[in-house]
Amino acid sequence: MKLTTVAVFGVGYVLGTRAGRERYEQILELAHGAGGKFVASGARRRLEEYGARLEAYAAQSRAGESDRAAGAGSGDRTRS
Repeated sequence: MKLTTVAVFGVGYVLGTRAGRERYEQILELAHGAGGKFVASGARRRLEEYGARLEAYAAQSRAGESDRAAGAGSGDRTRS
C-alpha cells in the first residue's frame, strides 16, 4: 500500500512539474510579447510626456501657493 501511494505521488509530481514548466514558459512568452507591444505602441512615450506635464503643473501650483502665502501677510496690516 505504501509503495503504491509513493508511486502515484511520484508520477503526479513528475507530470505536474512538466505541465507547470510548460505553462510557465507560455506565460513568459506572453509577458515578453506584451512588453514589446507596449514599447512599440508608443504608450511609454505618451505616459512619460503626460508625467512631465503633471510635474510641471504641480510645480506651478506649488509656486502659486507660496506666492499667495507670501502676499497674504503683507496686505492684511493696512486695516487697523
